[in-house]
Amino acid sequence: FSNDNSALGALNCIYSEMMEDRQQFCSGYTTFFAGLSSDELYYYTPSFRDEFSKNQISIANQANIESFFWTPCYRYIYAANKCIEGTSNTDGMSSKMKMAIIGEAKFIRAFCYFYLVNLFGDVPLELSSVYQENQSIARSPVTKVYAQIIADLKGSIDSLDEIYASDDRGRPNKYAAIALLARVYLYNRDWVDAENESTIVINSGIYSMDNDLDSVFKVGSNETILQLAPVDPSVNTWEGNEIIPYSMDATPTYLLTSTLVNSFEAGDMRKLAWVQSENFSGQTIYYPYKYKINFAPPVTEFYVALRLAEQYLIRAESR
Repeated sequence: FSNDNSALGALNCIYSEMMEDRQQFCSGYTTFFAGLSSDELYYYTPSFRDEFSKNQISIANQANIESFFWTPCYRYIYAANKCIEGTSNTDGMSSKMKMAIIGEAKFIRAFCYFYLVNLFGDVPLELSSVYQENQSIARSPVTKVYAQIIADLKGSIDSLDEIYASDDRGRPNKYAAIALLARVYLYNRDWVDAENESTIVINSGIYSMDNDLDSVFKVGSNETILQLAPVDPSVNTWEGNEIIPYSMDATPTYLLTSTLVNSFEAGDMRKLAWVQSENFSGQTIYYPYKYKINFAPPVTEFYVALRLAEQYLIRAESR
């Protein structure tokens, strides 16, 4: 990189591509397909998605899995590796920007590998941009991948500032890295470290729970730790765009299973605020309503990747 702006432009391009379309792990399809697989959602009309609901994924869906999850994850990992290498090997950047770019790139790499290892188990661990070598390396064990995720997040914590680089919290700060690290420790049953990291975020004084549940997923919520901004001018979030019907006559898409709907206790405010119902073809259907806007403008909702409520849940489960 010749200067700070060229490096920042490369980094921003990764965030932009993450939200470019709904068909990838970080802007819609993890919500949908993980929800189908865990019996939270079902798709109203028969489609290739039924295999995910039944946990009977055939070879016919391999191309979808590759294009929705595997390929974009490794594309962003490759770009993050390039940012780390390019920033480390230049004299044209300020030291402060160098630290910030490397810290964010390591966060992106850890973020991608977290989803890869949870979706696929053992995966190739690519830590350079030498694609001639990357294209043929073997899968690494889950434990090794997690060790790299933890190392990257610790590196991010050391490099990133507590102050956000953007007012919309659309790029990670130090506490975003700590929040993701808390989740990683929880998934590894490291209860002590998960509790410690989540407590750091909770006690930071930067975030607070939003008592108005209709505002939790809006831009400007003080509960948000990290959110990704939409890049399509006609969309707020891909979840809202895909799920919320455009009219009473529109065919539903992703719906909530009766098991999930019936699991809420009476008076649970989450059900009242985040579940919507309507009558379609003589039956009452329920769909997610956390994101409430199905088109834009104006843009009032971003895709929330990390929020404070999760940190309380992580700490509670760890304890």
